[in-house]
Amino acid sequence: MFVIAGMVEAIGAVFGSLLAVALMCWLASGVANRLHHSNWAAFLVLGLVAIVSLSGLTHSGFVRLCAAYGLFGALFLWLTARNKNLGPDTLERDGK
Repeated sequence: MFVIAGMVEAIGAVFGSLLAVALMCWLASGVANRLHHSNWAAFLVLGLVAIVSLSGLTHSGFVRLCAAYGLFGALFLWLTARNKNLGPDTLERDGK
């Protein structure tokens, strides 16, 4: 029974931290869009991850997972903001 409880706790920590980071990325994207600077969303997430990591709160496995997922979330936000800046005519500039 103890093993099953440990497995359920680990699964809950993984999915809970993924949900928390998804919410954090969504809120950072909303704040950045509200400021009319959608490129800043990744930097907001990186700032929050840096604050949590440097404050010594990473004794919990849940917080460590949130920090790791936060790095991947910041990468995702940076790539999506970069793709929005590229227009559909980016490849056609040579022909004009």
